[in-house]
Amino acid sequence: MVGALPDVSGLLALPPPDVVFHCAAAIDGNHDAGHALHVDGTLRLAEASRGGRFVHVSTTDVFPITSRVPLTESAPCSPHDAYGRTKLQGERALLAARPDAVVLRPPGIYGPHSTRDVVLHMATRIQRGTYFHFGDGNARRSWIFVETLIDALLHAAASTTLRGVYLVDDGEPVSRRELATEISRALGRGAGFPAVPGPVLNAAAWLCERALPPLGLRPPLTTESVRYATTPLPLDTCRWRSTGFRPRFTRTEAIEATLSWGRATGLLRA
Repeated sequence: MVGALPDVSGLLALPPPDVVFHCAAAIDGNHDAGHALHVDGTLRLAEASRGGRFVHVSTTDVFPITSRVPLTESAPCSPHDAYGRTKLQGERALLAARPDAVVLRPPGIYGPHSTRDVVLHMATRIQRGTYFHFGDGNARRSWIFVETLIDALLHAAASTTLRGVYLVDDGEPVSRRELATEISRALGRGAGFPAVPGPVLNAAAWLCERALPPLGLRPPLTTESVRYATTPLPLDTCRWRSTGFRPRFTRTEAIEATLSWGRATGLLRA
């Protein structure tokens, strides 16, 4: 069945489900669109589950945009945009209505069938010879391979004693400098990249944001993208690992799977 949240009327005509995996998101929407999907849609889907196991995919965007200290589930939330704010509201509304639900907070997701993820984006620029480090490239962030996230969803569904919020990732934070080195190795290229200081990047982004939109052009660099690429956001996923979950894929395997899909689809040169 195909439908559109927050309308779940079609689901009520079906038998009660054993498990519901709620992965829908309005990433680029405004507050109203986010609230309709992340809050109203989540609550209605929870009601339509009629007591079935409920596993909800949230986001680490509920946290501040940067943290040098590894974040845990108990870290204070401070979303910086409508997406993060409405996802947090949805989490809280869901757990108030269904305390037995599991909420997973993944960081940036990468892997096959994504054209916006960090690995494919970096690989494309490395192949074109246009990749450079934003700042020193040493800011460490957590990421998660899409297959690892799927495994986490299945683990949460099968482990019926789990409830509440869990942070999930690939196992350890990594810097973009380290990622670039691994991706370059997988592409058979050298890993010597220039580093552009943050103030220079911010000045260039400021100019792009003001000069290009009036011409109908999308800025290739924004102050938001500079901030995202130069700030750390590591996760401490000890609570999740204590449930017995272990990623099946190493980062090297996950990167190679992503690049192989990119080559097969023509997004990367073979």
